[in-house]
Amino acid sequence: MSTTAVFDRSAWSFQGKKRQISHQSSPKPRNKNSETYLGQIWMEYMPGFIMPLITLGATCAMTGRNTTQSWAIASSILTVVYAFIAIPLLDTILGSDYTNTKKEDVESAHTYGRYRRLVQLYVPVTYAMLAGVCHLLCTHRDTMSLAAYIGSIVSLGVANSMAFTVAHELLHSADPFERWLSSVLLIPNFYMHWTRSHLQHHCWIGTPKDPATARKGETVYHFWCRSIYGNLIGGYGAEMKRKKYAKIAMWITAPLALLLATYTFYGSTGVTIHLGQALVAILMLETVNYIEHYGLQRKQGPDGRYERTMPKHSWNATTIFTNAVSFKLQRHSDHHARETVPYFLLQHVQDAPQLPHGYPATMIASLIPPLFFRIMNPRIPS
Repeated sequence: MSTTAVFDRSAWSFQGKKRQISHQSSPKPRNKNSETYLGQIWMEYMPGFIMPLITLGATCAMTGRNTTQSWAIASSILTVVYAFIAIPLLDTILGSDYTNTKKEDVESAHTYGRYRRLVQLYVPVTYAMLAGVCHLLCTHRDTMSLAAYIGSIVSLGVANSMAFTVAHELLHSADPFERWLSSVLLIPNFYMHWTRSHLQHHCWIGTPKDPATARKGETVYHFWCRSIYGNLIGGYGAEMKRKKYAKIAMWITAPLALLLATYTFYGSTGVTIHLGQALVAILMLETVNYIEHYGLQRKQGPDGRYERTMPKHSWNATTIFTNAVSFKLQRHSDHHARETVPYFLLQHVQDAPQLPHGYPATMIASLIPPLFFRIMNPRIPS
């Protein structure tokens, strides 16, 4: 397959086109580390589901009989260790992926449907993970140390931050059902307004009007406050102008109804877990937003108009494993050029700004502003 991406806004998209049903063979392996069909299946289907499985499995282990406190604490942070230590190590070992999937590789209805079912399946998996972990933590809280309890909430939030990644993919779908699933995924995180504010981000990326574009020299901690507030105002404000009052009511009542159900079954402990994981998930989302466009600005012309969005306005990464885990979110320049194109067709853009490592490692660096500025500021295109 070709290793050169063509950055073309008119490139083929599924939106508004009928898919031709043909009997084609499965796509060929798309990177150097999946040389067999089984290897391809693993890299394309399994990585995104590892995190919820680890989180639920670790919680089962820490709440089992005869579990020591030290083992419980270690189990409680297993998801964090996986996300921010194991994944960067796997990225380093497996290397980069510059290959691109061609349109004809997924043109058959069977192959295309297989990819779409993958993201749709993540919705019940997420809710099963949240319900299972909440039940185990609430029913074993008396035998659990405070450290293990807090560690479990943080791990649950880290795992549930993947809901934003999948919701993002579903939000840009041409299928109304998938866009509805996107909203459903965001209910536990109290962030349903993001379905509107994120679309505004695509319009205002790289400008002072966009709360989701981090400015050069801005710390991630300041960005958290500015972006969370900006997304809240942007999402609700946009729908108020459009007089979408029913949608606004749903954004408020659906999360509150879920929170009330949690309190009914598990009391204040369940509410603490629910709110705690939501906060962690939101901060994870905003940290990703921070690194995706840090310091990249669109120029404003004399007429007040901004230059069009180009590859240089998004940071990208080529690490294989994180691309598999994040449904290729790291191919961000192509996503902003062709926002309706499904994740499995996003292309590597050769001339786009590149992060020094994958998202997880860069997110860790962002928590130490002097280190992050030292790494990233020299990389910002002049």
